[in-house]
Amino acid sequence: MKRKVSTPILAPAEEIKFDIGSFHFDYNHMELKTPSGMVRLTGREADLLIFFNKNRNKIIKRRDILIALWGKDDYFWAEAWMYLFRGFANFCPVIHL
Repeated sequence: MKRKVSTPILAPAEEIKFDIGSFHFDYNHMELKTPSGMVRLTGREADLLIFFNKNRNKIIKRRDILIALWGKDDYFWAEAWMYLFRGFANFCPVIHL
């Protein structure tokens, strides 16, 4: 399945940019700058990164992520979450939040 770059899901009123270690994240442009280059993110990947940033140093339950990103917690969305997280981990293997 091909990753599609899309518009942000949260649609913020202001610009959201932050650094995580050696990574720089720009939500409005859906870009994550890494030491090895730039990665374009999908809307869900960008929302997941914002969710992780807002919950730094906290233990997060999968249920909380599912409800925050999809509004519900069931088997179908749990599978979607696993697919999203695996893809996310491929290009962001070492982000310490």
